[in-house]
Amino acid sequence: MEAVWRLERLAMEFPETTFVAMDALTTNVNSQLALDIAKRTHNILFDTAHVRSSGYVRQFVEAVGSRRLIFGSLFYSYPASYEHCATLREIKDARITDEDKANILSLNAKSLFGLP
Repeated sequence: MEAVWRLERLAMEFPETTFVAMDALTTNVNSQLALDIAKRTHNILFDTAHVRSSGYVRQFVEAVGSRRLIFGSLFYSYPASYEHCATLREIKDARITDEDKANILSLNAKSLFGLP
């Protein structure tokens, strides 16, 4: 029930609602599908929890903009079962503007939750 194509259907049915696709970038195939869906919709944010490369971050930003990515780290439990957050490194290393990085790392979440 977590397939991102199902979320696309909801996004199209409820265009005034903002959705967050969590863990949508788990594989290369899913990452491409998510990018295709992002091009067809305007109201889905995609978390970065499974971003595999800084190149994908750049590709996503170039295709649909940095306001469609929201930082996700998979650090939801303690102790974490992994050593570091690769996603943060991929975003920092991406060849995108500092403004794009700020959008992804904090500003998009603030906007989503109505924070100043």
